[in-house]
Amino acid sequence: MYSLLLVDDERLELETLRDYIAWDELGFDRVYTARGGRDGYDKALRLKPDVMITDIHMPVMNGIELAKQLYADGCTTKVIFLTGYDEFEYAKAALQVEAVDYILKPFSFEKIRKAAERVRELLHKEELLKMSVRVYGKKLLCRVIDNDGETGREACRQFLDVCEWDKEEWFGLITTTAGLDDTVIEQVENSLSEVVYSIRGGGG
Repeated sequence: MYSLLLVDDERLELETLRDYIAWDELGFDRVYTARGGRDGYDKALRLKPDVMITDIHMPVMNGIELAKQLYADGCTTKVIFLTGYDEFEYAKAALQVEAVDYILKPFSFEKIRKAAERVRELLHKEELLKMSVRVYGKKLLCRVIDNDGETGREACRQFLDVCEWDKEEWFGLITTTAGLDDTVIEQVENSLSEVVYSIRGGGG
């Protein structure tokens, strides 16, 4: 299940968008709202929603400015734009900030649902890809451990070259000379969410 942030400066449209679509059936179990671009920006940074559906034409901070600023801040939220103006320049601006979709007002609920389904599938594919990379990473760690010298290092270089890494994605190894029982190992894994694989070494 994913999280969703709805942004619009018009209260009625915002509430309609929130209340008249069965978001949970589309895979969104957390639905937040924001009145305007500035409020949307603050909530997006705090809540880190998977998807944001935002109006383009808003005072103070419009939807294009909102998306650009979020991306500049490193936010990975997928964006769907709503606008009542069928103009090429707005569509082009939306594409420049890598919008997932661009929907004209007055929108139909069916168009919203289809856009939500597309972005949900995109998120799902990205999750599967990341899981595949992490599974391969586990195998790589074993290979590095089992192969001293250049073989292990070359495997690491090849792996990092083919993967498009997020700047905050890291692999690491922790070693200990003391014998650890299963309870201690489990406590370490639970307290360090970054640990994706652990290996019990021989005596010591």
